[in-house]
Amino acid sequence: MMPVMTMVLHPARGPLVGRPALPGDKSVSHRALLLGALATAPWSLRGLSPARDVASTAEALNRLGATVRVAGEIVRVQGPATGWRDGQTLDCGNSGSTARMLLGFLAGTGVSARLEGDSSLSRRPMARVLEPLAAWGLEIAEGKGHLPLLVCSRPRPATCTVELPVASAQVKTALALAVLHAGGRLDLREPHASRDHTERLLEALGAPLERTSGGFTLGGPWRPPGHTIDIPGDPSAAAFWGVAAALVPGSRLVLGPISLNPGRTGWIRVLRRMGCPVNIGASRGHDPVGSVTVDAPASLQAVTVEGEDLIQALDEIPVLAVAMARATGTSFIRGARELRVKESDRLQAIATMLASFGIDTTMSADDLAIHGRGPGEGFRIGNAPVASHGDHRIAMAAGIASLVATGPVALADPEVAGVSDPRFWETRRAIMAS
Repeated sequence: MMPVMTMVLHPARGPLVGRPALPGDKSVSHRALLLGALATAPWSLRGLSPARDVASTAEALNRLGATVRVAGEIVRVQGPATGWRDGQTLDCGNSGSTARMLLGFLAGTGVSARLEGDSSLSRRPMARVLEPLAAWGLEIAEGKGHLPLLVCSRPRPATCTVELPVASAQVKTALALAVLHAGGRLDLREPHASRDHTERLLEALGAPLERTSGGFTLGGPWRPPGHTIDIPGDPSAAAFWGVAAALVPGSRLVLGPISLNPGRTGWIRVLRRMGCPVNIGASRGHDPVGSVTVDAPASLQAVTVEGEDLIQALDEIPVLAVAMARATGTSFIRGARELRVKESDRLQAIATMLASFGIDTTMSADDLAIHGRGPGEGFRIGNAPVASHGDHRIAMAAGIASLVATGPVALADPEVAGVSDPRFWETRRAIMAS
């Protein structure tokens, strides 16, 4: 067994100022690659995310016969000229977005494919997307609701109403890709509004999509035209630096331009409710983009995150939990079942990570109470390295918590941060030097 790499992280010596470098938005990048491969003419993507998750989607499309090619700062995407390749093995790595959206994409290709992933992804549930995709002809030849899966596509148009039990942008995108590719009509409803990059992009391109009170309807088959897209900065990556500014006294960080999609700004609402000054600049575009400035508050107040706020800040909960640990009073994360089936049991991983910094928590079912320490004493750190749990967002959250630790912090498996932001540690060093 290879030894686990550790990195020593030092606390901040003064205020953090400047504009941290941000990767392109992962969510938009996945969708741009998939829709570009489906289009009638090539797509040009500027600012594609460098994350390993996005590379998994690009490589899977290449193996299926599409062309994803880097040309300087532009990534060009084009579907195959002579049909999709049958019998390919598609390595989804650590990316749930890749796996779930690819399943929807495959529903219209008429080919079979084997989807694999790392040990973490292979534990994550796929049934919620596989079950409705059966209506569009996606069949499971081998596997039982988790990767690895061998699927066969026998495309057929279907007219279905799908009511998602849990709001999921990945699942609704997979279903949209299926109906665009295989045909028919989808009436989709979800209990809470999740990020709607797919709907906004399809609307801008002229797709037969109509919004409804609880979701949207979409008809197919339909293929997008050629398109050029500028991918904004990733708001989930920005949230880590937003919390960094909130933790370190005297800090001011400008983040962006980032996606300000309403389904991606939950972390901003939570920080504001905690008493952190967050200013959103002017936004532009059909899927809004703009810059955000975060100033350090005198103190942070405890908060409860649940329901729609939880759904719209789900990826940012690990770093928001660090802000809660610095708050005055006890904060609550409630109904976080979805966090238990992420790259790790993320709710448990958050509690374990915070315990490494001397923060008390109380867990009950899918709820977590975080007993904040307040703005005075820094986070205490023990002798053992802080565990990343193979989860990029836990590693990154620990990197932010270490900014206000009482001394150097050893972090195990720091390179896992590259799943979403390969430059994360370089950016941390840069803003500390500022």
